[in-house]
Amino acid sequence: MAQPMRFWGHLGAAAALALRPDTAASSATVARATFFRNGNARRYTQVAARSDSAATLAAFVQLQPKGSGMTEAIETAARRPIGTTALTSGVWTDFRFDVELAPGDEDLPLRPLLQVDGKPVQIDDIAFVAWDEPENGEPPAPGRSYRR
Repeated sequence: MAQPMRFWGHLGAAAALALRPDTAASSATVARATFFRNGNARRYTQVAARSDSAATLAAFVQLQPKGSGMTEAIETAARRPIGTTALTSGVWTDFRFDVELAPGDEDLPLRPLLQVDGKPVQIDDIAFVAWDEPENGEPPAPGRSYRR
């Protein structure tokens, strides 16, 4: 079975991505610099986080429309909201956001984004998982969507 897609990678037990927005910023966004090539899946799950203070975390997905260049799409493509969660100060707060793409969108490159409401947050062990949709009626399984 193929490994699920991951972004930012595993940072290890003693390290995490520290997101410390500028004090004047109302929010900060973390995202891949590029799109994932199409995973040929319609369902995705984004999971993980820890906060230094109480904060609100929102998740989005951005699709690269056919015929648009990557840079253009990053700057102009709509960010589709997939969920929000409240992070609790000083404790690990697990989160999970599920998204199901519209028919036909599974062919488009996509990019997940996380936005925090301007407070310091540490993020660790984030996974972005593509779900396989078996044709034989079995339940969906992670990470098998990109077999070709």
